[in-house]
Amino acid sequence: MVILVNLPGFQRGVEQDEIGINIKSFEAGYKPEFKEFVNNKDNQKRGFAVADVEVDITVEGEVSGSTGLMAAGFATAVALANDTDEFGASTGDVYLDSANVKQGRDAWRDVSFKLSKNALISDAA
Repeated sequence: MVILVNLPGFQRGVEQDEIGINIKSFEAGYKPEFKEFVNNKDNQKRGFAVADVEVDITVEGEVSGSTGLMAAGFATAVALANDTDEFGASTGDVYLDSANVKQGRDAWRDVSFKLSKNALISDAA
């Protein structure tokens, strides 16, 4: 257990375990699905239209089982334990985009997942 002294609000390490892997890293990148500018007569930006937030997620770790992330499919929503709802990304489900499994002679069996979340895409839609 890590004890943080005089560090309110700080976090060390990955917040939650993910099922099926020994989590090494979790990264969530947030951006609008699009941001389109309108220019004035001098071609200077004068305003923009912005869409809902989408999230690009990368999860890496060592394979530790065959459930959870290791059982993910490309057309079925994935449940993640770590945060994907910051910066206004509170709706939509997470879907698997790609997975890479790496094995080596003197290494653990590693896996890397790329996932994404869009506000209007969900199993419930």
